[in-house]
This record gives sequence, structure tokens and C-alpha cells, in this order.
Amino acid sequence: MLSNYFRSKIVINVDENKAKYISKIKSVIERDLNVKIAVTNDSSIIIEPKEDTRIDELMKSKAIIEAINYGFQIEDALLLKNDDYILDVIDLRDYIDKSKTTHLARIKGRVIGENGKARKTIEELTDTKIVISNKCIAMIGNFENVRAAREAIEMLIRGRQHVTVYRWLQSWRRELKRRRIEHMLRSEEFELP
Repeated sequence: MLSNYFRSKIVINVDENKAKYISKIKSVIERDLNVKIAVTNDSSIIIEPKEDTRIDELMKSKAIIEAINYGFQIEDALLLKNDDYILDVIDLRDYIDKSKTTHLARIKGRVIGENGKARKTIEELTDTKIVISNKCIAMIGNFENVRAAREAIEMLIRGRQHVTVYRWLQSWRRELKRRRIEHMLRSEEFELP
């Protein structure tokens, strides 16, 4: 049950063309996350909790709509229904020098890479989905993977060489595998008769 504070509606302003996508999947979100969604004529999305809506269902609904608005494909945005997935956003305006008009384009170019190689490599090594929009970079994945993707992107923004970032990601990935194997072995020790 939600407290009265969370009983109020959540209003999200979205791009007009994104509102059409949200209209297509609103019944899925309503059914799976126990909320009521309305798309207004001015491209606002209103999420209203039902009487028995849980806070996580409300927040997941909000995250899915925000993800679509950032530019994620519907299938990728719906991953956020899973408890293990999060949406994280880097606002590029926090990293640019306001006096340099080309700075934003340069940063986005570094993160995208030649023919999209940098973005694809970060996605593959971290098992995340990444979208680069006008002023933001958004990521979907599990918490640990999104944290690594964010660090890699911030390294590129700060001017680190691509090869340095890829090496760091490969090292992070090896460490992640090692920890998972250790965890698996520890849990097997307790299962032995």
C-alpha cells in the first residue's frame, strides 16, 4: 500500500512522437505494474496509482516512460519491469563549458565513437543498453553494470583515451566474473551433504 504522499498522480512531459509509442504499450504497463496511464493531448503522460499499487510498481512505470522519452526502444524500456534493472542518466550539461558551443558535440562524439563503436563496445562489455540523446546519455541494465558503464562514459567525457577505457572495462569484467565464480563456489560449499 502507498502512503497518501504517493497516492498523487505523476505527470511526465514527453516528446509528441514518444507519446505515440507510450500509447502503444500503456496497456502492458497498466496490466503488469498495476497503474492507470493517460496520454493527454499536450503529450503529457499521467501515471495514477490504483488502490493496491506498490511503490516499486509506480516507480517502475515512471522509469519505463522516462526511458522511452530518452529514446530507448520499447523492448529495452520494458526491461525496467524487472527488479534487477535500473535507468541511469548522465546530463551532459554538467560536463560542458558553457562558453564553448561545440563542447557538447565533441563529448557526444567521443562517447559514440567512430561508426558507434565506443557506445557498442561499452554496451557489450557491460551488458547494458545505452541511448545518447541531445543533452543526455541514458543507460539501462543491472545496477553493477550500469555503474561500470557510467564510469566508462565519464572517463571518455573527461578525455581518457578509448583504449584506456576499454582496458578498464575488460579488467572490470574479469573481476566481476571472478566474484561471481567465488560466490557460486561459496554457495555450493553449503549445499554439500
